[in-house]
Amino acid sequence: MRTPTLQVSGVYSDLKHRGIIKLSGRDQNKFLQNLLSNDIEKLKPDELQYSLLLSPQGKVLYDFFVFKLQGDICLDCNKAYAEEIIKRLYMHKLHSNIDIALQPEISVYISNDRLTQSFYPDPRNINLGFRGYTANTSELTTFTMNSDLLGLYEEKRLVFLVPEFGVDFMPGEFWALELGMDKLNAISFQKGCYIGQEVTARMNYRGTNKKQLSNISLQNFVIKDRELFQDSKKVGLILKKYNKTALALIKNNSTPKSN
Repeated sequence: MRTPTLQVSGVYSDLKHRGIIKLSGRDQNKFLQNLLSNDIEKLKPDELQYSLLLSPQGKVLYDFFVFKLQGDICLDCNKAYAEEIIKRLYMHKLHSNIDIALQPEISVYISNDRLTQSFYPDPRNINLGFRGYTANTSELTTFTMNSDLLGLYEEKRLVFLVPEFGVDFMPGEFWALELGMDKLNAISFQKGCYIGQEVTARMNYRGTNKKQLSNISLQNFVIKDRELFQDSKKVGLILKKYNKTALALIKNNSTPKSN
């Protein structure tokens, strides 16, 4: 599959399905460090970090782009799950000194350039461009809104095997390593304990992950519901169809034809 490009600079588009949750308080770092899959202690003020909240069984519940804002920590999340996420975070709050709140005034953008200091390289794959966050749209008046950028972004996600939470997979469906989250810089194998850490580490060090994320041509498979078959054998599961292709989980001993 070709790598799509947009030969225009200084353009952006908004991601209306994403929203911002802000954590403030003296225990914010420690609180998130004990919950999320990545190492919050290594998050720098000028960068974006990709991280996951896992179930105790190691399955992906939610994903986040984590960044710092004026001493607080913000989570870029799927907006449809924001209230649910806040409730789950408060379940773990206990005696931690933190406040958790939605920030509806902050919008999420993508761009092919670093338009302002509030735009960061996508930590999953540099080919996905930049993600930006601002409550002040006047910062973007010298740039151009271009809806073509969304289509390009989706194409690149498929080329570089980057699944989208809430689109390609839902809460609690798959283990993090099945979705290739270790290849997307979402997991630290050096940090201490967090929810789901034991299962994730075991799958990594023992090599027990039996599936891999693939972008497949549907014409190469027999499809029954979401299941994929070749030579009457089940070889995988479709996450989501995209025209004549699909993002799918394929068994490691299978060799799907490229599209």
